[in-house]
Amino acid sequence: MSNSIVAGPAHQRSECAIKPSAAVTGNDAWNRVLPALRRLDITLQDAVAVLKAGLSTEATADPFHGLYITDQQVERYLSNPPGTPSFMAPSAASDTTHLEGLSWLRQWFHLSTFDLELIVIALAPELDLRYERLYAYLQNDVTRRRPTVDLALNLLCDSAEERISNEVISGLAAA
Repeated sequence: MSNSIVAGPAHQRSECAIKPSAAVTGNDAWNRVLPALRRLDITLQDAVAVLKAGLSTEATADPFHGLYITDQQVERYLSNPPGTPSFMAPSAASDTTHLEGLSWLRQWFHLSTFDLELIVIALAPELDLRYERLYAYLQNDVTRRRPTVDLALNLLCDSAEERISNEVISGLAAA
């Protein structure tokens, strides 16, 4: 049995030996991902605040909110241009220190910062189930407990143009 994996884009794949001494285990692995999850928490807090600010007091008090669509919501959806981010929360795109523990992943697979952020969003519910409920809340759908492309783009992009360019760059449109 060989200790090798295939990494990188299909046209650049090569076998890379994994040294057992270089393997990340237990607390070290958790400590590498924890800053990224903490930054995700801040992003989610900002998104929830923006979402709550946009909801009427009736909607926040309605126990069935998210299970039906009101006329007011339909009007709001139709008044926004396509691709407009739902949250438009303040971003700290230039600050990537929370991803330093994942630098090995970036180098190994030639990932961008945006790609790493997507991985953190997708991985979070596998590490902590509270993210399922947060994602359902932000997607206004109790059945959507996993992040969708739309949610990820709303969390990471500040404009429709950025959403489209990141969607194309990351190949999300084909997913």
